[in-house]
Amino acid sequence: MGFRGEALAAIASVSMLEMESITDNQNGHFIEINGGKLLREKVSNIQEGTSIKIKNIFYNIPARRNFLKSNFVELRHILDVFHRLAISHPEIEFSFINNDEEIFYLKGESLKKRIVSIFGEKVRENLIPINESTQIADISGFVLKPEFSKKSRSNQFVFVNKRFIKSQFINHSIFASYNGLLKDGYYPGYFLFIDIDPTKIDVNVHPNKIEIKFDDDQNLYSIINSSVKHCLGIYQVSPVLDFDKDPSMDISYDLVKSQPRIPAIEINSEFNPFEVFNDERVNNVSYNYLAPNSKLNFEDDNNQNLKIFQILNKFIVSTNKSSLIIINQNLAHQRILYESFLKSIFENSANSQKLVFPIELSLTKKTTITI
Repeated sequence: MGFRGEALAAIASVSMLEMESITDNQNGHFIEINGGKLLREKVSNIQEGTSIKIKNIFYNIPARRNFLKSNFVELRHILDVFHRLAISHPEIEFSFINNDEEIFYLKGESLKKRIVSIFGEKVRENLIPINESTQIADISGFVLKPEFSKKSRSNQFVFVNKRFIKSQFINHSIFASYNGLLKDGYYPGYFLFIDIDPTKIDVNVHPNKIEIKFDDDQNLYSIINSSVKHCLGIYQVSPVLDFDKDPSMDISYDLVKSQPRIPAIEINSEFNPFEVFNDERVNNVSYNYLAPNSKLNFEDDNNQNLKIFQILNKFIVSTNKSSLIIINQNLAHQRILYESFLKSIFENSANSQKLVFPIELSLTKKTTITI
């Protein structure tokens, strides 16, 4: 994923490197290089792909090794590079292991799922899709809602032709799009992909190839600014579904400010699912656990044959003159017991028993007891 392949040669000169590689219809090759010197080279029978192992970096340059930070700081730098590669290539499966502990395992997936896998589920509902196509460049990816902004720039990723870059004018263009939406000292988050003709950019501005010079940077500034404003205007107050957005579900410009229609609801206040049963019948069905799909026959008040079915020992199914009735057996039994207890409290004296060892309670006006 580099420009000229210089990084691998540079790493091999300051570390112990082992590499195996194979392509279709060719023999695999293995090489071992220590400090830039080739130690072994042989034919390999690995599966298709490339495997690179690097050990003891800067072992032959003690002065450079002394400039390394603490393990935690260096791990953060490695994670930054890992995040950039994983986000820019969501179709590739990545595994990140540190000290024999797997930190990340990312399957090949869509860009949205890859972002959620790295930054957590909280970011899912705050992702706003952006997708604009122009003659100068194609803009795609996601921006984050203003309420998910942070005091740091840790959630800012810009990729040009799938390569991570840093650009002050692109950052300023996006920041200007959030004018009036952010708190002081907060920065927006975004995962922006810019596809542009390689002949329209210069990647040799800086040795680390992170900075890029654009031929038409003024027009690109306006395109990015307008694109971000456009998606914020449409999606900022709209709920984001938990699955990848289907293009057929896009909100048209005519419906953005329209009021939703209130659905009509019809309620039959006289309907009672228990009216076809008396207490004795429901109790019989509740306590007599019959076999699945068993059938009971009773006679109703009009001396007609009433059919009652019990399904999976969980549901009671019957009919009345105009409809089918399905009752949850457990809930119906609980309701019957509740009505029985309620009736015994108000109409009869409730059963009670004194404690062997009485408990004294000191109550105040604010004391609440829940039983």
